[in-house]
Amino acid sequence: MAAAGVGFAVVASRTGERTRPAATATNGKIAFATSVSGQWQIVTVNANGTVMTPLTDLPTDQFHPAWSPDGTRIAFDAQGEGMQIDIMDVDGSNLQTLTEGPGWNYLPAWSPDGASIAFVSNRDGNDEIYVMNADGSGQKRLTADADEDLSPSWSPNGTRIAFQSNRDGRNRIYVMNPDGSGVIRLTDSEGFDPAWSAYDAWIAFASTKDGNPEIYVMNVDSSKEIRLTHDTSHDWNPIWSPDRSKIAFESDRDGDVGIYVMNSDGTDLHQLLDTGAQACCQAWQPMAAGEMSATPSDGPSASEPVATDDPPKAAEPTPFVPDPTIEDGSARLDVTWPDGSAATLVYPAELDLESRGIQPDVSYLWADDPPSTHPIVFLHGPPGVEVEYVEGEPRAALPLPGGGEAALWAASESQFTRHRDIRWWVVYRTDSWAILASLQQESSADVLAGSLSVSESETGFPSVMASGPLALAEGFGESEGPVLTLGDANAVPDVVSGLLDGTVFLSPDGCSGGPEFDPEHLDYYGSNCLGEGSVFASIYGDPAFIRSVLQGIRVEYFSPPSA
Repeated sequence: MAAAGVGFAVVASRTGERTRPAATATNGKIAFATSVSGQWQIVTVNANGTVMTPLTDLPTDQFHPAWSPDGTRIAFDAQGEGMQIDIMDVDGSNLQTLTEGPGWNYLPAWSPDGASIAFVSNRDGNDEIYVMNADGSGQKRLTADADEDLSPSWSPNGTRIAFQSNRDGRNRIYVMNPDGSGVIRLTDSEGFDPAWSAYDAWIAFASTKDGNPEIYVMNVDSSKEIRLTHDTSHDWNPIWSPDRSKIAFESDRDGDVGIYVMNSDGTDLHQLLDTGAQACCQAWQPMAAGEMSATPSDGPSASEPVATDDPPKAAEPTPFVPDPTIEDGSARLDVTWPDGSAATLVYPAELDLESRGIQPDVSYLWADDPPSTHPIVFLHGPPGVEVEYVEGEPRAALPLPGGGEAALWAASESQFTRHRDIRWWVVYRTDSWAILASLQQESSADVLAGSLSVSESETGFPSVMASGPLALAEGFGESEGPVLTLGDANAVPDVVSGLLDGTVFLSPDGCSGGPEFDPEHLDYYGSNCLGEGSVFASIYGDPAFIRSVLQGIRVEYFSPPSA
């Protein structure tokens, strides 16, 4: 956490205690603070941990670098008369001080348009969040609470600021408007160090909800939380790579406080580099910096082969993009949900809802253990798209009641399988999909294969039918019933690509009421009940997109699943 980053790093230096490369084809440099010279200073490294370049050489300690959105400037805080926020060019030149006076001014965070910098200051007594113009003018206070407000992080469209506060007795994560209004609490359990991803509405954060500080991610309404790290040490202060494929964070898992990098699903966790000293407060350079975010010349380029012990990937999942019928400015798309429900979806063609992909999701349950749901993963693409989820060779061929076979595979070690306690997958194939039904006990594989059948509609949508001891989950959201996500090109379960770019979740579970959209409360979310109470639509995006969907989308010819 930012506050913990100060505590772990600065306090350690005051007491005298000592406190594998990642891909860099599209992500920029990483700036951070390190005590390698005996004094905390700001440095940068390539995203693969090579070529450390010092940027500051000041007589006091410096922390918490923050890149401008165009990747050409860095704001940071420096000790002096209290703590002040400075700004410099990416090469360390043109140093300017933006704040002044006694007290601490620290934890700068640029707005997405580069016009403003949010920061924390105790100038009025306790830590509160302020905002100023990027030149230091127009400083004003956003929060006014008797307890600490820390770690501001802007949403990708600049309409929200996430932050941590202990105003309710312990640190939790909140969001507010850029003027300080509309404060909403996101987490009920302990949460700190929020970091909004660059292109959608996922927030990484740290939490002690399961004991020691670990890294989690959640969507913006906090309805889904996924734990990414599992270690007895302390992990905190996560940040996203610009392409959202990786997360860097601080940890003391190897003794000293250092910076670690992992994939955004928690896999391939490794130390960024070993400076021989403490390191903290990392920030990732935006891709808008152009050539500065290219692969460094001393590392492998995106086109060069890289030696690896990992098995080759057989195939990558591809977005499922069906073709609607366009007539008189309206798109008509015949859709099928994973439970076999079907309907015709009608919407203005200009919305182009299908073009970024449609992702189905559903879970199943055992009749003798109804509270527990087990995910079914739908991967669109040719045979081999399941390679990231399985390991070794198929353990058994499983005959299917209607003919053909499924295959039993051991689950690969990934964050998703650890999070859901998945040990095995029963893998089915249709013409266009690999369908993976999760399993905890190998001995249940034959029963599952005999009770779960799969099919694909004429328009390419997959569906599943459960019988005997199995049933499909029902309900929306955490209930894990059937859903189609329009605008999702990501096949990873629980992860939606570009949520705020315009995403519609459609659930055939039934609903009541009409359109709901309150921009004064949440201007990125709306909902509607479609098809005469048959389909619930949950809509994320900017206000214009939400209004267009609310006004233009409808469901015709809804039919429930066949018995």
